[in-house]
Amino acid sequence: MFFIELFRYLFYGTGMLLAPVLQLAIFASTLLLDQQGLPQKGQKNDEDVLPDVEIMTVSTLFFFEIFGH
Repeated sequence: MFFIELFRYLFYGTGMLLAPVLQLAIFASTLLLDQQGLPQKGQKNDEDVLPDVEIMTVSTLFFFEIFGH
């Protein structure tokens, strides 16, 4: 798969290798949120609580090129 994408990038200037590199990832724990998804007041983040949600920023231009409009 990688070599196909490398071929597309080198010869046609298209493909998945044009995708932006992830610049920012946000990790969060849903245990610290209430029913509406807001942070609970007065609850401290323990070191034992592991994040279970990852939010990754992706360029919308890349999204529309891959998945269409």
